[in-house]
Amino acid sequence: MAKIYADDMILINPAGMAYNKKDLLKALATPGREYLSAKVDTVSVRLAGSIGLVNAQATVVAKTDGRTNTITTCYLDVYEKRNGRWYAIASQVALLSMQ
Repeated sequence: MAKIYADDMILINPAGMAYNKKDLLKALATPGREYLSAKVDTVSVRLAGSIGLVNAQATVVAKTDGRTNTITTCYLDVYEKRNGRWYAIASQVALLSMQ
């Protein structure tokens, strides 16, 4: 993910909290958390010049401190082509369900 996120990446989580690239990478590597599976259920991609918009719904199964949760989200990711490479520059995530 470090190669995909732009240095100025901002993600807004379902609670409305903003995370920068450093925060996101730290959260992904949280001790006690193990990602068991991740599946993109639906996806739509639109291009507008050097900007790409990705609307998707995904289901993630993760184990945190021994407890397994299935989380379904929908999100909008914004990518920008910089120096010939695509980088994620922004994301907005909505929680659909958590079991």
